[in-house]
Amino acid sequence: REAGGTPKPARSLAALLEAVGRDEELLPVLDVLARRELDRKARFTFLRRLSRAAAAAGDEERALDALARAAALEPQGPEVQREHGSALCVRGRFAEALPALLRAYGGRSPTPNPADEIELRSLIGRAALRVGRRDQARIHLEAALR
Repeated sequence: REAGGTPKPARSLAALLEAVGRDEELLPVLDVLARRELDRKARFTFLRRLSRAAAAAGDEERALDALARAAALEPQGPEVQREHGSALCVRGRFAEALPALLRAYGGRSPTPNPADEIELRSLIGRAALRVGRRDQARIHLEAALR
């Protein structure tokens, strides 16, 4: 076992399956690793990997579940919050997406990439509009257009 509590062979198997693109076989291995891992940072990494592998395998619900669990581990992590909020928007779950997107906005770099900033402000604006927050939507959509 490694320091985090998960067996090294399981980690090695996950790395091998990931390297050869065997996403469907990788899913249960990553799921076990994410559930058994004691180290928070490693669990976060396994959940992100699980989300990507599940999406690649076409298992959108599993991908969203893993992403939600990763976002819960890193509530101030702008990248995972943005990814989670975006995934919720795609599914029409705007009321759930808005808080994640706002956390992403609050945690972003002081000098964000202009294209990323436009995309994030646009996502926030659309989500806010869908939940009836017109003033908030206007602020973010206007900022995205500048």
